[in-house]
Amino acid sequence: VAFAQILRINVNTYGIKKILPALLLAILAANFSFLFCRLLVDLANIVMSLFIEKQVDNTTLSAGFSGDWSNPSKWNPPLNRSGVGNILWFLVAQIFVIVGAVLVLILAYLFFIRIWMIYFLVVLAPLAFMATVLPATKSVFTQWWSNFAKWVFLPVVSIFWIWLGNQWAGSIAGDPMMSYVFAGIC
Repeated sequence: VAFAQILRINVNTYGIKKILPALLLAILAANFSFLFCRLLVDLANIVMSLFIEKQVDNTTLSAGFSGDWSNPSKWNPPLNRSGVGNILWFLVAQIFVIVGAVLVLILAYLFFIRIWMIYFLVVLAPLAFMATVLPATKSVFTQWWSNFAKWVFLPVVSIFWIWLGNQWAGSIAGDPMMSYVFAGIC
């Protein structure tokens, strides 16, 4: 606007005046984009640690998974069944354990990929904030924000469902097979 006045260039200053506040805010947001991204990642990690660190009964989430596997009575069927019933119960329990192990490995892989995706998205954050200036490029910011929120809050949602399954699995005393089913669903 100032250069247009000094050089006596006849330009439509309404468009420039309209975009100037958005440009200043975008420049400010781009400068603080690393801090903003770090705050969101730290917030997600704090919420995730609430589910990992302490449960309702003051045990950790990992202690719920490790359990007392040295006790063979844990793997005995809950009711007196025939030999075929015992074998079937044991096979179904093993299937749930194997499926659970595969799902935990997939989740570990996603958590590993999450770190690199967040690094990449943090690098792109200043460009994404600058994209909010023009109406034609606002979709770039929306797409960046969608991806960033998904990758940042992935462990919060995942650990919540694992925590919920672990809580319910520990609360069912009658039929351990039902606890395996619900923990597997979560």
